[in-house]
Amino acid sequence: MAEYEYLTLRDGRTLEYLLGGVSSDRALVYCHGTPAPPVPMKEFEQAATEAGLTLVMPTRPGYGHSTPHPGRSVVDHAQDVRELLDHLDLASGIAVGWSGGGPHALALGAALSDRITGVATIAGVGPWGDPLFDWLDGMGEGNIEEFGMATGPEDAFRAFLEAEAAPLATVQAEDVVAAMAPHLSEVDANKLSEGEFASAMAAELRRAFLVGVDGWLEDDYAFMKPWGFEFSEVKVPVSLWQGRQDLMVPYTHGEYMAARLPNVKAHLLENEGHLTLISHLSTMVDEATTLRG
Repeated sequence: MAEYEYLTLRDGRTLEYLLGGVSSDRALVYCHGTPAPPVPMKEFEQAATEAGLTLVMPTRPGYGHSTPHPGRSVVDHAQDVRELLDHLDLASGIAVGWSGGGPHALALGAALSDRITGVATIAGVGPWGDPLFDWLDGMGEGNIEEFGMATGPEDAFRAFLEAEAAPLATVQAEDVVAAMAPHLSEVDANKLSEGEFASAMAAELRRAFLVGVDGWLEDDYAFMKPWGFEFSEVKVPVSLWQGRQDLMVPYTHGEYMAARLPNVKAHLLENEGHLTLISHLSTMVDEATTLRG
């Protein structure tokens, strides 16, 4: 995979991105997790190559060397991706979003449907604020504390995230299970014990905090306010995947979205966690590419 590249957006912000896969006029746009900006990962490289797609991995504002964008909404990511696709001369493609990237991938399906023809979500976050849906139910203790702090003053929340980020900013593969323990189910801890996968996850966390915690803070705030689009606007096909053994984004998030997205094929899997779902990536990409409305 190539080195990180940089695009100056129309509003003057810098957008960092990675490219991979094959040379094509169609893209696999990866919407990364929270707080987990993109690093080279063999799973995504292989899936894009097999599908004949150019892998495009933009870094959201505040992560890596992408300029922070205070107050951003989930749907704002669509404009950044549109500018990036234009810059790369990529006519169309699919979006794949993992965890905190799930809402951003759905935003591309809603606001960029002239370019994005299908979406896959991997343990994607559901919307905050519906009284019929307990957003925190089933989350690990780390997430419950994090989003509890997010409902309070911003300075206190930022200080909390800075304290959480400090050990993660230098984490190595052999330490990543212990570092993420409050967020891990047994199946995910086992997955994270795999050497190559652990190395990639540790690299994501180190890159997340190169210039501070703005990306993490902005993501959390974006999840907790209106996303800027309705599920009814996501008319492109969606391949949705959620695991029962997930303490980061509970199974109920998948159930909630599967019942409301208008064109969805849902895989609600009893024995999968948050991280183990990556083993199905090729199927996800194939569905997002071939499903029809």
